[in-house]
Amino acid sequence: MTLTWTAPGADGDIGTASIYDIRYSAEVADWDGAVQVTGEPSPQPAGSSESFTITSLQPGTVYFFAIMTGDEVPNWSGMSNLAAAATVASDDQTDPGAITDLVASPGVSIGEIDIVWTAPGDDGNLGTADHYVIKASNVAITESNWNTTTTMGNPPSPLAAGSPQEWTLTGLTPGQLYYVAVKAVDESGNIADISNVPAAVAQWTLSLDVDEEPDEFPARFHLAQNYPNPFNPNTTIAYSLPWASRVRLTVYNIEGRLVTTLVDETQSAGDHCVDWDGTDADHTRVASGVYFYRLDTGEYSESQ
Repeated sequence: MTLTWTAPGADGDIGTASIYDIRYSAEVADWDGAVQVTGEPSPQPAGSSESFTITSLQPGTVYFFAIMTGDEVPNWSGMSNLAAAATVASDDQTDPGAITDLVASPGVSIGEIDIVWTAPGDDGNLGTADHYVIKASNVAITESNWNTTTTMGNPPSPLAAGSPQEWTLTGLTPGQLYYVAVKAVDESGNIADISNVPAAVAQWTLSLDVDEEPDEFPARFHLAQNYPNPFNPNTTIAYSLPWASRVRLTVYNIEGRLVTTLVDETQSAGDHCVDWDGTDADHTRVASGVYFYRLDTGEYSESQ
């Protein structure tokens, strides 16, 4: 605990005093019942800034501190004001590492999203964190709305730093787009920065083969409604491919003119999503208004 104060004088607020007596207690006590520290600094001239650090205190404890000043006789001042503060609960003040490779995708069963990531450590990327906090929302998750975003219950226990981890979010609204974010927490309560924030559509269909096992890929092409809508500044467009396809996802203005191309490549079967930041092909923000997006695969097309 570091104390700071302004030096008094030897005669009131004039001159230089000769000695400090600094004492502390974990409860409000009289002067004689408090603990006197050792190694106090020598007083500086009146009006100078003073400081002194007291060590070997108990962590996570509130202490009360006071000072008396003596001159060369010594004549002693009255007791200073009483200052109080708590020591930190642990010497560990290093946050766990932030997760940067979180991936989300529709789960196997209705209303599920699967997530995978690499475990961080409890001290940066070393060791093993104590627990995870996992959140999901229909709007993009940021540090500013983290505390008000829904927390998913019973997350998995962290594995050692660098280990692959996976988990399934359940009880979500089928067909709804969700943003997912994770923070790791260590045993001292230090909290990591927010992870990257992927988005996925909660599984909305369950197709069964002859063995009544869930299909690996979506049963049909599907273009979901973008979310959020209306939006500012970003919106996410999700779509599904039952087999590998050449995909072209484009945005048009209300007059039918091409604004930008978001995807133009061959993609694997599965569920995909892409963000549009409201800019055209030259990365210039477009005017407010209504826009259409279109998915073309050669054998399937749909607009929203």
